[in-house]
Amino acid sequence: MKFRKAEPEDCAAIAEMWHLGWHAGHAEHVSAQLVATRTRAEFDDRTQAHLERTVVGEIDGHLAGFYMLKDDELYQFYIGAAFRGTDAATLQMTQVEQALAGR
Repeated sequence: MKFRKAEPEDCAAIAEMWHLGWHAGHAEHVSAQLVATRTRAEFDDRTQAHLERTVVGEIDGHLAGFYMLKDDELYQFYIGAAFRGTDAATLQMTQVEQALAGR
């Protein structure tokens, strides 16, 4: 898994992964009112707003995951559905820990 700083051309893929992942992991556990606000457009906006603090992980040229740091904490962490059950999450978390070391 290779990691790099997110670029503007990554925004659509990040927003899609975030949107799908959020709904898969959260929609059953929060209010219907909150779920209704979590549209794809809302994730497009959030991705743009946090792009400077986003790192993407790629496997064979495909977006496998991303994470966002906010000051000295992990703000968002997602692995694409096709890469769940592989070692992608472990590799990405190791990268996060290295990035946060010493902050």
